[in-house]
This record gives sequence, C-alpha cells and structure tokens, in this order.
Amino acid sequence: MQINIEFIIQIILFIVVIGAMILSIRFSIQSRHGAQNSERNRHVHGKLNMSMGALMLGIAGIQLSAPIISTPRYIFVGICVLLGGYNLFAGFKNWKETNK
Repeated sequence: MQINIEFIIQIILFIVVIGAMILSIRFSIQSRHGAQNSERNRHVHGKLNMSMGALMLGIAGIQLSAPIISTPRYIFVGICVLLGGYNLFAGFKNWKETNK
C-alpha cells in the first residue's frame, strides 16, 4: 500500500483548521464574558488573534494543496497568508506582553 503524502498533508491541515476554529470560538466567548480593558482580557485577545491567524494560514494551506490552481485562488491565498501572518504576529505580541 502506497502512502500519498499530499493526502496526509491535507488531513493535517484540516485538523489544524478545525482545532484553530474551536479555539477561536472558545477564546471569543471568553473575551466577551471578561471585563473590557482588563489585563486578562488582553491575554485572551492575544490567544484569539493567534488562533485566528493559524486558522487563516491553515485555510491558505488547504487552498494551495487543492488540485486546480487559478489566479483568483492565488489572490485568495495571498490575502489569507497576509491576514493570518499579521494576526499570528499581533496575537503573539499581545500574549507576550500580558504574560510577563
């Protein structure tokens, strides 16, 4: 039996997207129940940004591993990578500042 590496990569990316989506929902609910400008709420917002960034990067990876590639898909992947990278960076920055 031959193992198809592309299929394994798609499964891993799908698991990353589902996990990031669940974490995004969890942190979104937590941030809505906290005080508005508290330190803990900024910590949760950092985690929310990181999970949203991972979600966007996972979606971009799934789109890149699809068999049919077109120009609109490349544009969509570029936008997802830019937004995901920025969210990941901003979330890590907020999380690091509040984790001191």
